[in-house]
Amino acid sequence: MTFVLRSISFIVLVSLFLFSVLWEGVAAQIAFAGFATISAFFVVYETFSMIEKINKKGFKILTSAVTALMVLIMVFYEIQIMMFLIAVIFLVVGMWVFMLFVYEDRDKYVDKAVNSLGVFMMVAVPLCFIVLIYRIDSLLLLFMVAVTKIGDTGAYLTGTLSGKLMNGKNHKVVPGISPNKSYEGVIGGLICSVLLSLILAKAIFPELDPAIAESASALDKHTIHFPLLVGIVLFFGGFAGDLTESVLKRTCGVKDSGNMIPGMGGFFDFLDSLILNAPLFYLYLLYFDV
Repeated sequence: MTFVLRSISFIVLVSLFLFSVLWEGVAAQIAFAGFATISAFFVVYETFSMIEKINKKGFKILTSAVTALMVLIMVFYEIQIMMFLIAVIFLVVGMWVFMLFVYEDRDKYVDKAVNSLGVFMMVAVPLCFIVLIYRIDSLLLLFMVAVTKIGDTGAYLTGTLSGKLMNGKNHKVVPGISPNKSYEGVIGGLICSVLLSLILAKAIFPELDPAIAESASALDKHTIHFPLLVGIVLFFGGFAGDLTESVLKRTCGVKDSGNMIPGMGGFFDFLDSLILNAPLFYLYLLYFDV
């Protein structure tokens, strides 16, 4: 039953995402806005729900709502990176000052404010880079998500297969944090990420093709770093994001971040590998002026 629910959830989520990034027009933009806004709200909400298990309280609803509002605005209005960072700073400081005047119990307020700002910076801000990439080109977002997720899938399948072939004696990476992750899985996932990066790169970056490259410098700019390096970076960035959530869940004593997605857990479980990759990939695009 869990497999059926997981399969249905996967198909629905992937179909919605593909429609929002491949289709052109207002309907696709609205679909992406809805998907991104709901995801942002629940990733932050689920993070608060987890840390509450270890008595770390925060402004759960307010922080989740502010994050969702930020994402919604960014989908429809172009925001440069410096404007984004300035807005985040003002938002963080504004929340701090506002709460300082509203709450009379200063001790509890300070603890909740620090926890809220920590969650906001750790989860909400990285998620916003997904929208910034979408604003540059939705195909770039598709590339990042596809290369990251194929690495996750490849690592899982290779790790599972190696575990069965070796009677559970495959080589674990961090057994104290995530006992199922193995070096065999890392190698398989890395190969999958790089291969898909090689396949997709020429479709998304036509300048990789010498026959249609505008200049030798444009070709060199991407061939030196793309797709091999980006495939490697996106795999290990996704792996690190997955491990980060695993540490958080183990610390808080929970199996899944939530249960909003039938058969798959929570939104954080679905997006954890993108938390680090979104800022990394955006910096690459920014640096090379893609």
